[in-house]
Amino acid sequence: MTTYQLQPPAGVTSNKAGPGPGQGSKTTIRQITLTAALASGDVLVGPRLQAGAIITGAYKVNGPAGNLGTQSTPSAFNTTPFTPYVVPAGGENVQFVATAAGGAANDVVSIVVHYVPLNT
Repeated sequence: MTTYQLQPPAGVTSNKAGPGPGQGSKTTIRQITLTAALASGDVLVGPRLQAGAIITGAYKVNGPAGNLGTQSTPSAFNTTPFTPYVVPAGGENVQFVATAAGGAANDVVSIVVHYVPLNT
């Protein structure tokens, strides 16, 4: 099992999770360009969201089958229809854990998260 830290898309410097200006809905994207296929059990670590934020949508673009969720709820975002998720105390990263090998070198795998920040 390998853990990969995803980054904002190339050229994007302001796409970070967190409250930011205003308290409207936000979207954050994290991605990686694979150097080889992912193995079953590999973890792609996406954006960290603050406690109290409400995730209203999350999905993975490209890559093998797997579970999309958080550390405390690994498959929280696998269900349809999507159920909003309140980030627990301490904050959590949205992550993807591959359940099968897949993908190939130069594939771009992205995690896209729509959320409402904690309104403090």
